[in-house]
Amino acid sequence: MVNAVSGTLYDFGGVGPILNFAVGNGFPPLTYRLMIQPLLAQSHVVSVLPRALWPNPPAPASSPTWQTLVDDTVAIMDEHGLDRVIAAGHSGGASASIMTVARHPERFSALILLDPTIFEPAINEVIDRVREGQGEVPFFMQIADKARKRRAHFANRQEAFDFWRARSLFAQFTDEALWLYVEAVTVPAPEGGLTLVWPPEWEAQYYETVWTKIWDDIALLPPDLPILTIRGSTSDTFMEPAAALLRERLPQMEYHEIEGHGHLFLCTAPEATAAIISRFLTDRGLA
Repeated sequence: MVNAVSGTLYDFGGVGPILNFAVGNGFPPLTYRLMIQPLLAQSHVVSVLPRALWPNPPAPASSPTWQTLVDDTVAIMDEHGLDRVIAAGHSGGASASIMTVARHPERFSALILLDPTIFEPAINEVIDRVREGQGEVPFFMQIADKARKRRAHFANRQEAFDFWRARSLFAQFTDEALWLYVEAVTVPAPEGGLTLVWPPEWEAQYYETVWTKIWDDIALLPPDLPILTIRGSTSDTFMEPAAALLRERLPQMEYHEIEGHGHLFLCTAPEATAAIISRFLTDRGLA
C-alpha cells in the first residue's frame, strides 16, 4: 500500500526490511517524499505518527514528555507486527528514535539520525535550569512561542505556497519540494479555506518539552548497532560541537555532512541524502 494512512501509521510502500521514519516537529511524512522515494526499492518505509497527527488527537497537555513518543512508537509497532525495524528520523524524530532504540534495542536492527535535535550537555543544563525557574529563557527556547503564533489559516494552497516561499526557512526548497510541504501540512478548515494538520499547540509543546537527557540514552545504544548520522553543514540545530561529541561517544557510527545545506537538507538535497542512506543500508546488509 503506497502513501496510505491507517490511523497512527503512514505507509510509503516499498520492498525490503521495514524502515520507520520518525518525522521532525511540524513536518508530516509527505514532506519527505523526495528523499524517501529512492529508498523504496530496498526498504518498506513507514512512519509511526506522533500524536499531533493522530485522528482526533488528545489535547497537547495530556502528553507532557517525549517519553510518550517512545511508548507510542512501541505500541504502534506492536499493533502492526513490526519488529527488527530500521529506526530513522529527522530532527526531534531522530532524537525520539535514539530514546526508543536505547530502551528497546531488541526491536531494532539499525539507527539512522538525520540532523538530530542533540545539544551539547551544557546547553541541556541551561534548559533544565530554566525549567526549574532559574535564569532567563535563552533565545533558542523562544521557538515554542513562535510556533504558537504561526499563521494557521489560508484561503487556498496557492496562498499558502506564496506565503512560505517568501520565508527564509524555505529558501533552498525547490518549488516541487515546497508544494509537497504545502500538500502535507494543510487540510480543509471547518470554516472554509485551509488550516494546519499539525496544530501549533502541539508543535509548541514538542519544543517546550525537548528531551535533555539524550546523552544518557546515547550511552545505552548497543556498541554493535549499525548507526548512520548525517548533518547539514550549516545546521543551526545539530551544531558541530554536538556532532563532534557524538562521534566521540559512538566510534562505530558512520558520519556524513551535506555541504551547503542546513537542518532541512532532507528536503533541499533529497537525492544526496537518499544516496548516503542507500549505501549505508547496502553496506550493512540491511537492504
